[in-house]
Amino acid sequence: MRRDLIKPAGTLGAARAPVATWQDATGHEEPVNARFFDPAALSDARRGAESLALYRLPAGTTLYRIGNSGARHGNHNFSAPWWLRPQDLQQILRKGQRDTAWAARVMLAIAQAFGSRCDLQVSVQTTCELQAWRGVGRALSVQGRAVAQDDVDAYWIPEPGLPQLYIPGLRRVLPGASSELWSRVFGARQITDWLPIGAQANLATGRPYSSTPLPPGRRNPAT
Repeated sequence: MRRDLIKPAGTLGAARAPVATWQDATGHEEPVNARFFDPAALSDARRGAESLALYRLPAGTTLYRIGNSGARHGNHNFSAPWWLRPQDLQQILRKGQRDTAWAARVMLAIAQAFGSRCDLQVSVQTTCELQAWRGVGRALSVQGRAVAQDDVDAYWIPEPGLPQLYIPGLRRVLPGASSELWSRVFGARQITDWLPIGAQANLATGRPYSSTPLPPGRRNPAT
């Protein structure tokens, strides 16, 4: 029997009532987080991705991200700005590696220096329209510094063509609101562990994953 690549998990939070779109000074309706597309957010997004383009997420959009069980605050797994569309997560799951957490780290260039264990699969469903930047991950040095892919220090090199979403403002509070934006715009919040190495077959093919792990980029020969 074929199983879906993306497995359901226990719900951690019930869906909230939809948040209305935000109206700017001219009365024009825009996504509720559009006001948070400021230079600081753009600078942060550019540290992790390039070739950024605006991307609208309609209400009811399902999103995924690679979470961290060691996060200082549990809600950081839902309030972090980096997300994936379902088809992009499936690209990771289809890669054919025994350790899906390591495949996600390598394909998304999540440097170990960032401290994330990459051991959780997090999903949400948007309750209103949001706006994001969409781009491909940047190569990083061992220490997590953004570099060009042909740089001698490039070590974490993301999967070519695998897009990521950066959603600004999730940890901000809208005027008149009493909670951070993420808790109002993300419903059906779910989280599950990645299966441990060797315990999971490739759900796309039904065959065991390759025993050869994905390699990161390359180490600086001088180190």
